[in-house]
Amino acid sequence: MQKTGKNEGKLGFEKPFAAADKPQPRRLALTPEHVAQFSHETGKPVRFTPARFNAGEGVEETSIITATGPYIIEWNLKKVLRGAKAPYLIKRYTEDVKADDFQFGTDKNVIVALPNEVNMIGKGGLKR
Repeated sequence: MQKTGKNEGKLGFEKPFAAADKPQPRRLALTPEHVAQFSHETGKPVRFTPARFNAGEGVEETSIITATGPYIIEWNLKKVLRGAKAPYLIKRYTEDVKADDFQFGTDKNVIVALPNEVNMIGKGGLKR
């Protein structure tokens, strides 16, 4: 959201930012240690599923979730903006994750589609 100027209060999607006021983009990435671990354990390169924000009417986005192979990764947006080294949580499954998303309106539950089942897990099921 733009904080100053003639477009104050508008999102960058509605009106472009002035060149001097553009926010610094953030790249979400795994640490090299996790990339090496995932590649070693699965024998495949890291390939993310489409990332999803927790979303809902009147809900501020606080998390982003994606998967690669048997791993689900959830990034905490507050930690990302603070510049934390590894602002994410990971959960491993025995099978590759086919799709993942948050329960609508919250970031407390994650819906996970595996090859033969669909589960809903609490965010507490994710770990560093």
